[in-house]
Amino acid sequence: MMGCSSGGRDPEKVFLSEMVNLGKGFLDVFVGFGDMVTGH
Repeated sequence: MMGCSSGGRDPEKVFLSEMVNLGKGFLDVFVGFGDMVTGH
C-alpha cells in the first residue's frame, strides 16, 4: 500500500493512521480494564 503520495503527507492517510493508533490504545485500555475486573 506504499504508493506515490503527492505533497508528502496525505491528510487522509494521516487521519486513518491516527484513527488506527487511537483504536489500538483504546483496545489496550479495554483489555487491561477487563483483566482488572475479572482478576486475571
